[in-house]
Amino acid sequence: MGDTGYPGSEQGRPDPNDQVQFGTSPRRPWLARLVIAAIGIAAITVAVVHSAAGAHRHHPPSAQRHHPTSARPSIAFTDTGHPLLGEAAGWELFARGDTFVADIELGRGRVTRTAVPGLTSGNAASFVASAHEVIVRSYDSVPGYVIPDGKPAQVLTGPLATGGPLVAGPTTREVWTYIGTGSTLTLVTLSGRRVGPSIRFPPNGPEGLSVTADGRGYVLAMTTSGALVDLGPTWHRSVRVAVTAIGPTGWFGQQCGSRHSCRNVVMNPATGALRRVPGTAPAPAGRFPYLFSPPGVIAPDGGYAAVYQAQPKGVFRIVLIDLATGAQTRLHVESSTLALDSMAWSPDCKWLFVASKGKLLAVSPASGKVTTLQLGLPPISQIAVRSAAP
Repeated sequence: MGDTGYPGSEQGRPDPNDQVQFGTSPRRPWLARLVIAAIGIAAITVAVVHSAAGAHRHHPPSAQRHHPTSARPSIAFTDTGHPLLGEAAGWELFARGDTFVADIELGRGRVTRTAVPGLTSGNAASFVASAHEVIVRSYDSVPGYVIPDGKPAQVLTGPLATGGPLVAGPTTREVWTYIGTGSTLTLVTLSGRRVGPSIRFPPNGPEGLSVTADGRGYVLAMTTSGALVDLGPTWHRSVRVAVTAIGPTGWFGQQCGSRHSCRNVVMNPATGALRRVPGTAPAPAGRFPYLFSPPGVIAPDGGYAAVYQAQPKGVFRIVLIDLATGAQTRLHVESSTLALDSMAWSPDCKWLFVASKGKLLAVSPASGKVTTLQLGLPPISQIAVRSAAP
């Protein structure tokens, strides 16, 4: 694998049917007093047990958390009765929260919400929508889950049951994952079968948290020395552009001659060619592509880039940039934290979807209007889009 650089270029209760009957013989008053005392003790005992059982119900162990007759179904459906956003879309939007994944069919106005066990790690999670399933997996080595369409969540097994990032592959049926050591990513199907070559990391990195999809089925990563590299099965190229948004047609970022002299450019990943974009360079949200500063996203047709822009007091705002004219639209969407997979474009490029402060937002790039989708979902943190299944 060559190392080349681009030229010039991120218990129990008493049974209510039980009865206690008393004798009334005057010849045994001591027995009556004994029975009365026993009843008093029993009443106190029942009260104590009842109180303890009530407290127990407030803090049940996981194995007794839900009574079988009151447990929620693992899959629930909601029909709005009309298309969402007026779309007759042939694609699907997915939203993830701590304990669920929702399949949102905008054209049908239908939401399928599937319960998913919470990840036993507070680390970042990969959220990948493939052809017939969705995968949720932590960067840590804890159980992850696959959610097949229309079926309950299942624990990941085989090569997919590892830690580290899960990166979308060249097709919707493939992903890059760690197998064995952490220095190589292997291409596997969603069933866990190895199907192709591997991507081997350079000697000085990268760290696992710095690996991200490049928008076209391969990998962008940052080495331990801070250098951004473009990685594939047969290439390892240095990237001399501060990439702030990725997409299938190219990468948007800044090329800087000095610390205070930068220009916006669009880069062709295949050739390294740069095209200048008019306008001032937006203040970056941080060094790409570390966990708390994920890259923005470029529309599938290459028309717009949505990037995170730093604001005072640790707040971030999303800016839309027209990659032809350089015009910038600062959206009224702010967040104090940046999450992986919190933005995604519709395949027809008409909508930018954003997970912000637990809400699901839809942005029209043509008008800059922001619409909150009221779907009755708990807070969401990640989103993904899937084109029509082949």
